[in-house]
Amino acid sequence: MQLKIRNKDIQAYPWQTETSFGEWHYHPNMQYMSANQVLHEMMDVISKNGNYMISICQRGDGSVDDELKQILKEIGAWMQVHGEAIYGSRPFEIANYSEECFFLRNHNCIYMINFAEEAEAAVITHLGRNSATCGKITKVTVLETGEELAFEQTEEALKVLLPAAATLKIEQDKHWINDDDKGVRYEGWYHVCNRESGDYNNDCHFSEVEGENCTFEFEGSGISYYAYCKEGYGSAEVYIDDEMVGSVDLSAPEQAQKRVFTQELPVGKHSIRIVNAGKGIISVDAFEIR
Repeated sequence: MQLKIRNKDIQAYPWQTETSFGEWHYHPNMQYMSANQVLHEMMDVISKNGNYMISICQRGDGSVDDELKQILKEIGAWMQVHGEAIYGSRPFEIANYSEECFFLRNHNCIYMINFAEEAEAAVITHLGRNSATCGKITKVTVLETGEELAFEQTEEALKVLLPAAATLKIEQDKHWINDDDKGVRYEGWYHVCNRESGDYNNDCHFSEVEGENCTFEFEGSGISYYAYCKEGYGSAEVYIDDEMVGSVDLSAPEQAQKRVFTQELPVGKHSIRIVNAGKGIISVDAFEIR
């Protein structure tokens, strides 16, 4: 079956598409997608901020063919191993390395889910030390086996042997909260992806209306606020634990990932709120928690 909706790029807001293992209505001698076909299609959707829904073809009495049962068991077994990369994940700054290999972010790690049948000496430019999202890579392991791989990270790229039909777990030290991560809440604002402007994770939230705010609750000993700045932008008021602690002017020479505010705090639970002060466009790109 063809996906009803297929997107080329990461979408700013969650979306959903649906398909079926076979035909939408059961008939004898049904032809089914394989487990690998379903998983490949599912990762293509999830890597672009989508939800994947698939219909299980049933007989009139609710039973399913033995062939389909086996496919479902294979998918379940794969998800048991790869669930840490998928459940609760967010898109990376690009959706895929190739047509067979997909990116996700989760647990402060970057995952590469590869379906290719042959290993590859990969050169991954989005994982160099100069990339917008990735910091210094400290460890690369094969998720299925725990095997630690040798790698080289230059300013321009990560060089690593990408195993066939395997997932890489890439640990790195740039542990930021992206502007669209779980727990970051907005009143108003709009979200733009695929900007290619150097934003953390290639996206940013913007506000043009006075009083619109962004709130994030966290636990730590400090926080920094990063924004996209540009001549003519407005100013933002910053509140920590509901107390105004400063105002930042985002009108400056164009710069992505500019640290515009930082504050040390007692260890514990805190909140930050960014409020549009009414003097133009403001942005939120990321927060760094210490």
